[in-house]
Amino acid sequence: MAKSKPKTKSKEKTKTPATETKVEEQQAEAPETASASDTSVVAERETTTAPAPDATDRTAELEAQVADLNDRLLRKIAEFDNYRKRTAREQLSLLESAAGHLIEKLLPVLDDMEQLEKLNSEQATVAALHEGLILIHKKLLDTLRKEGVEIIPAEGEPFDPQLHEVLAVMEDAEREPGVILVEQQKGYRLKNRILRHSRVVINKDE
Repeated sequence: MAKSKPKTKSKEKTKTPATETKVEEQQAEAPETASASDTSVVAERETTTAPAPDATDRTAELEAQVADLNDRLLRKIAEFDNYRKRTAREQLSLLESAAGHLIEKLLPVLDDMEQLEKLNSEQATVAALHEGLILIHKKLLDTLRKEGVEIIPAEGEPFDPQLHEVLAVMEDAEREPGVILVEQQKGYRLKNRILRHSRVVINKDE
């Protein structure tokens, strides 16, 4: 009869109380670590997507400032446009007033010319017409002088390009070079403003 082999006991690791406690602590810490990690990721996403309260307030403040500046700009543009129109009207009114004032002063001269035209054939002699024209011319010049208009001196004066316009150049040995020999058309100025240059003939310059 065969002898039966003795049963071999399986080797099992013996767990000490300290080891069991450590394993339980590790198992307990693992979910907490995962939960903390998940919470950190969510917080980072919220920080990235949602603007901070300070940035939102600052944006709203800047938008309000831009709207206010835009409103001020529109008001200034409207005020300037009104000022420009008002100034143009005032300038036109001044010009019309000045023109009316001058025309009013010239009406007596016009009256004299009309009286001269009414002379009949017996009265309208050459001498009478000439005398009448001289009186009208004098009255017209007096009226213009009162308004500040002056005749620009020409004949016998040195040529001045600011006052005179050269029509021709002649040579006269007895006269100074560059002097005005003949005035073809009178020039006029209103104070410091040239209304019309004198049109002249000057002596040849050396």
